[in-house]
Amino acid sequence: MISYGYKRKHICVGTFTTSEYVLTAAHCLYSIGISNIEIRICITNSNDISYENLFSIQKVILHKDCNPNTYKNDIVLIRLDRSIIQMLYLPHFTYIYIY
Repeated sequence: MISYGYKRKHICVGTFTTSEYVLTAAHCLYSIGISNIEIRICITNSNDISYENLFSIQKVILHKDCNPNTYKNDIVLIRLDRSIIQMLYLPHFTYIYIY
């Protein structure tokens, strides 16, 4: 899963279809404005954002029958500016044991 929005604010989520493509709702993408979107991957809070987990949009492929008024076919594919394969990792967690 990915988070995206603008100015470090979370707006919507998407899911990977390949290492460079994300599937998400078209109405979220266009409500923000494509040029303002920050795509964030593998973060647990906004303080963890760096170049490695901040991606840009290279291409947008809107469903040909998308209708923004009815949300019919409200899907879009986003091609990222680079592959995520090199940076995938599990976030570090602090475990608390409760007895």
